[in-house]
Parts: sequence; C-alpha cells; structure tokens
Amino acid sequence: MDDTPRRHAAAGWLCGLLATLAWASFYPVSRLLFGQGEETVEPLSFSLLRFLLATLALSPLLLQPRQRTLARKMLRQDTPRMLLLATLGILAEGLLVFWSTKFTTAARSSLMANTAPITTMLLAWAMGRETLTRRKTAGMALGLLGLLLFFHSQGKDNFLQQDSPLWLGDLMAFASGCCWAAFTVLGEDFSRKYGGMLSSLLFFATASLLLLPIAFLANHGTLPWHASLKFLFSAAYLGALGGGGAIALWYTALKFIPPAKLGSLGFLSASLAVLASLLLTGEKPDTPLLGALAAILAAITLMNR
Repeated sequence: MDDTPRRHAAAGWLCGLLATLAWASFYPVSRLLFGQGEETVEPLSFSLLRFLLATLALSPLLLQPRQRTLARKMLRQDTPRMLLLATLGILAEGLLVFWSTKFTTAARSSLMANTAPITTMLLAWAMGRETLTRRKTAGMALGLLGLLLFFHSQGKDNFLQQDSPLWLGDLMAFASGCCWAAFTVLGEDFSRKYGGMLSSLLFFATASLLLLPIAFLANHGTLPWHASLKFLFSAAYLGALGGGGAIALWYTALKFIPPAKLGSLGFLSASLAVLASLLLTGEKPDTPLLGALAAILAAITLMNR
C-alpha cells in the first residue's frame, strides 16, 4: 500500500509547525522593538530591512536553473496575482503586526492576529474549498468564545502606558490576521504551482520594491538604520528566520495541507506567543486571558481531529 500521501501530510504538518514555532516569539520581539519608549524602532524602515534580509536569505534558490525557469514563468504568467499576495501576506500583514505592537501588548496582538484560523476557514468555505462540518463549526465557536474572553482581559506588560489606545493595536492585529487568511487561501494553488520557497522569495522581493519609496518618503529621504546589536540581531531574526524561513515553510506546507486545516495552527501560535510574552516583556496575564487560551487550545483540537 502506497503511503506517499501520508508522508506528504506529515511533511506538511512539520513545515507548518516549524513556521508556527518561529512565529511564537515574533510578537514579543516586535513589542520590544516597537513598544512605546525612547529606544523604539521606526517600523517602515525596519520592515524594509527585514524584507531585504529575507530576500537575501532565500536568493541562493535562484542558483538552480529549474528555479530560475519557474521564476520567469511566474513573472510572465502570474505577476498580478504575485503582486496581490505580496501586498497582502508580506507588506500589509507585516506592517500591521508591527504597528499593532506599538499600542497593545504582545499577547493581545497575537491573539487578535491569530483569529486567522476562523477567517481562513470561512474564506475557504466561501470559495468552495472547504466544507463546514459540525466539528469545524464547533471549533470556530470555541475560538470565538476565546476572543470574547480576551476582550475582558486587562493584562499589562512593562511597556504599557496608561493612555495607550489598546483598541487601536487590537484592531490592527485583527486586520493583519484577515490579510494572512487571504494570503493562505489565495496562495494554495500558487504554492502547488511554483513551490513554497520560490514563491516566498519573489513575495519578499516584491514587497521590498513596494515599500522602498514609501519608507524613503515617510522618513524624509533617509532610512534610519543603525548598527546597534539589538537592531541588527532583531532585523536578522525577524527577517531571515521569522520572515523568509517561516513563510517559505508555511507555503511549502500548503502544497500538502488544505489552507483551513493548516490555518488552525494559528491558535497554537497565539498560545505560544502568550507564553513567550510572559518571559520577554513581563506581561501579567489575568483570568480572562488564560480562559481565552484554554478555549483556543480546545478549538485547535476540534478543528484538526
């Protein structure tokens, strides 16, 4: 009996899980960089550096003749779709996450951004790519319950100021989750056609070109990069590992796992991000936040049984 489909599914889940683990620290690290204070980093120029580093990390792929042929084919046949996916999943999603962590805590940002499993499932269903079984519907309901509990949370971290507009950061994080859901569902066929690694390389290169003039104009013709260890390490980490590597793994997983099922790993990412926030930003969780985590973990179980 051929067990190739099972091996492919296992490889897909492994890639998705590795990407999820890489993203777990994404929110608290962003909070350390972009949270309010004197040593915060300007998000646009930093994002540009992050995109460029991700492009550089993935660029050796083009040393392979087959990958260069596929890249030319993508540019000839699928440029509009590539632009859309790069704008949604790299540019908009990344900037919204970074900006959200200027106004809200890492745990709140991660929970709101990781509503993506629900929006991914609904979008895939609307496009006829998924069926809504009772189990999946119950899982989404539990995830929504977790979000309702979340809104009663008043958890704080070491960077939160009294007048910080939490709702603004929460809204940005939710919008980033919607962008990621669309990026996942609309990119399923793209991943199968061109592969996750090559797709990610061209997405990051495209996002870099789109962001370059915006960052220059916003910073009056300069890019405020500096050589501090914190800045360079964070750029390398969020660019090469948390950016290029993780998204390449995610798009590779899409070749083998349906987007709605793969998207449910976002709930796990949120849970791990909350734990990382406790360690890195001194966040103090309260009962509603812990209840939200419990509901989210139950939702993962139901949606993936």
